[in-house]
Amino acid sequence: MTHTIHLPAAPLQINRRPTSRRWRVPIAAAVLATVGLGTALPASASEKPQRTKTFSLHNAGTLTGTLCLAGGCDNIVDVSGGGQVAPLGRYFVRAIVNPAGILTNSYQMRSSTLQSMKSQDLDPADVVCNPGEIAGKSMNTWTGGTGRFAGATGSYLSRSCLEILGDPTVAGGAPVEVRFWDDGVIAVPRGDDDRDQDRDDD
Repeated sequence: MTHTIHLPAAPLQINRRPTSRRWRVPIAAAVLATVGLGTALPASASEKPQRTKTFSLHNAGTLTGTLCLAGGCDNIVDVSGGGQVAPLGRYFVRAIVNPAGILTNSYQMRSSTLQSMKSQDLDPADVVCNPGEIAGKSMNTWTGGTGRFAGATGSYLSRSCLEILGDPTVAGGAPVEVRFWDDGVIAVPRGDDDRDQDRDDD
């Protein structure tokens, strides 16, 4: 699964606090994900409408990795982590911001995958973070998956707090920690023979 981050067009401003080794960079880090709504329309009036199953997703967790602003890195941001939550079951997620500034999230379950991309930055004024952390808020769109999440559609709200634990302008970047909260829905097409797939990744 994959997360996509769009960096702001303005140049990044980096300010070092005199009493700390932590650095602040004004980029909204929207990470992880969840959700979707969607119903396929029949191709003709005589065709049976496609069934969908809708899942509610309320997830929170922490991702760790690196922020690299020095160049020479494969990605600007690369963070990952795992957890367990309905309807995903046990999962591993990786969120990256590629050199073009696109944030994508990729989830891996035992027998399924799920991907999303950031679709819109939102004002993070109501996201409560600790001093020195950078708040982020965005809407994210499911872009598909495999296994029981094949054809997943919809969007979800993601809120995050990014903490930078070093100098991201040095070679190799700096360690970062991202706390996130995701709320939304996932809708997937359902056939007549997949009633038991919901338990595949528990």
